[in-house]
Amino acid sequence: MQPTPEQRDAIHIQDRNLLVVAGAGSGKTRVLVERFIQLLANHPDWPIGALVAITFTREAAFEMRQRLRLELEQRAQAADGERWARRLAQMDSARIDTIHGLCADILRANAAQAGVDPKFEVLDETEAAILLDEVVADVLTALEPPMARLFAIYDAYRIDETLRMSLVNGDYPALELDAEALFQLWTEQWAELAREERRRLLDSEQAAAVEAIDYLPVNDGLAILADKYLNQLERLREDILNGEAIAELLQAWHKAGAVGNKGSARAWGSKETKNEVAQALRDLRDRIKQALDTIGDPPGELDRRTAEALPLWHELLSLARRAYRQRKAADARLDFDDLERLAAELLRDPALRQRYRQAEFKHLLVDEFQDTNAAQWQIIQSLADVHSAGTLFAVGDPKQSIYQFRGADVSVFNQVRARIGQLEACRELPLSTSFRSHRALVEQFNALFADILVPGDDSPAQAYEVAFDQPMRAFRADSPAAPALELQLLDYYQRDEAGEYLRGKNGRKIRYPAEDMRRWEAFEIASRIKAMIAEARPVYDKDSRSWHGIDYRDVTLLFQSLSNVTLYEEVFKSQEIPYLTVAGRGYYDRQEVWDMLDLLRFLHNPADDLSLASALRSPLFAFSDDLLFALRLLRDDDGETLSLWSALHIAADGTVPGMVERDLQCLQYALDVLTDLGRLSGRITISELLRLALAKTNYLAILTGLPDGARRRGNIEKLLQLAESSGKITLGKFTQYLDDLTAREV
Repeated sequence: MQPTPEQRDAIHIQDRNLLVVAGAGSGKTRVLVERFIQLLANHPDWPIGALVAITFTREAAFEMRQRLRLELEQRAQAADGERWARRLAQMDSARIDTIHGLCADILRANAAQAGVDPKFEVLDETEAAILLDEVVADVLTALEPPMARLFAIYDAYRIDETLRMSLVNGDYPALELDAEALFQLWTEQWAELAREERRRLLDSEQAAAVEAIDYLPVNDGLAILADKYLNQLERLREDILNGEAIAELLQAWHKAGAVGNKGSARAWGSKETKNEVAQALRDLRDRIKQALDTIGDPPGELDRRTAEALPLWHELLSLARRAYRQRKAADARLDFDDLERLAAELLRDPALRQRYRQAEFKHLLVDEFQDTNAAQWQIIQSLADVHSAGTLFAVGDPKQSIYQFRGADVSVFNQVRARIGQLEACRELPLSTSFRSHRALVEQFNALFADILVPGDDSPAQAYEVAFDQPMRAFRADSPAAPALELQLLDYYQRDEAGEYLRGKNGRKIRYPAEDMRRWEAFEIASRIKAMIAEARPVYDKDSRSWHGIDYRDVTLLFQSLSNVTLYEEVFKSQEIPYLTVAGRGYYDRQEVWDMLDLLRFLHNPADDLSLASALRSPLFAFSDDLLFALRLLRDDDGETLSLWSALHIAADGTVPGMVERDLQCLQYALDVLTDLGRLSGRITISELLRLALAKTNYLAILTGLPDGARRRGNIEKLLQLAESSGKITLGKFTQYLDDLTAREV
């Protein structure tokens, strides 16, 4: 398929630095690969390593490398393919990596100047988390007065989590104020917040609606209350500067301002007028509650104690950070933050920076630029001069930013975008054709988000906010006849038999319990899915480029949070809808995950009887309760209870009386498998160990035969992916890391 005009520009314009705003499904990976090829074609004197492609993940780097290799192979087979064959032979030296991989290469190439061991090891996120856990535990265990006073103020878990998160999030500001000055600062900030909320309340639509009431009947309860509201608004408009006075006035107002069922329709002339006034008062009272929630309580004794504890926190953080850096330095290990920090420091050297800009690197291609953070952008600028045309190509979409994940900061994209518009050497290009969605869906999403992400002089209001200023268009003109976008609304409020809303004593509508609403929603979703399946709603298959009737595997459910996903799973089970949960809270509480974790815990520590018993009782080995009990009854020559592992050895040799043939087979099978796995533990990677255990026990086949077999297999695959990402860490550290994740989830 030929590239679109927008894609052609992004591929062939090479005399400018380009920022390409690529919407979802617009073919940006293809553009990156084609641009890489064209740069090689136009600059035959450039070594392939002079082109640097930076991706967000290792998986994306691998995909780009494979696609580039495939393109080179196809060109090498053409009649004039000799030059492409030479390029193909150079592929091993192609620089296609994550920003952290690139930083590691630069640091190793300049190890002496950077002050690092050239053979340093890079800690991935899993390994860094494990090491950080160890350091935090060691620091807290060795804590001495006065820092130990923190345990008198906060519980141990909160201290552990706060310390861990502070270290993960990076630098923290220096502490410049003493405890009393800090407390006074908080008090003044709280008072300013109260004054600001007062201004917002007075300028609100709710206040204006009450002030617009121009008629108050005599001797009517609602009119009396409305008069009080108007008087309170007048009082609030007085120049009240004291934060506590503002809070007290609002609290008294809210407490005495319940509307209930006050007033009569006769006094107000009609039921509609009376209801309008009552609703205006309720709305203002709700707005007062909102203001009170925002203001909160003034700083008190707990805040004073917190101010006194901050120097201790600061000292503890400094201590833990030093310990973490010392542990990494002792083992010649760097985490991702180290790579960014050290590379940025190294590239501040003008001579080194010029060497990379003019000799080593000719052109940088940056993928997923919307997820670049400030430190990474500093590194990119050091390697590609934005004032020098044709050195930088960045592609991204601010609407797809995973803001704050791995430090991703979409404000960097917005700032670079604004700057590029001012530089002669730079240009912005769009990729606005979606190859992923059909026309009707694209048009409806354009209309929806154009009203939500509104561009204009006042938007974005914050640097991290994104305006919808590039609508997409669909490559596929055809669309199914069925609606592309459906909105199903559930009424949260209870009604009586006549259809009227039920109200509480305060006059507010009564809502259904949250869990009931979720269950209702789950049933509605299940019903809609089954209806679409029954009517064979058409969906597009991109591989066959044809339409077919929808199948369950074509349906995806996206949740804002998966903390309540089990409720939806229960409903889907009851409605016989097959499903696979690919993420969500509760993962480590799945039985199949527990089975594998118990096996790993035992392999790490054969004296862990509980983990061994759990593994033996699981479908891995299918021991009966009676067989486990029989093992527990075995004693040594002195009458002492044997460890379960020792008891398994003794019972498997067939000398224990009363063992039936089936039990003996189970014992011998388990002993053989566990012995083989134990022998290999520490000699192969954890993912290899898990895969071997699955193969020896036929566990995946067993799961397939159980209810929700596909989902269970998916959970095991997720565990394997986690093990693969852990690299070559020890089994003990991996099980410790999983135990920690399990504890945090609980």
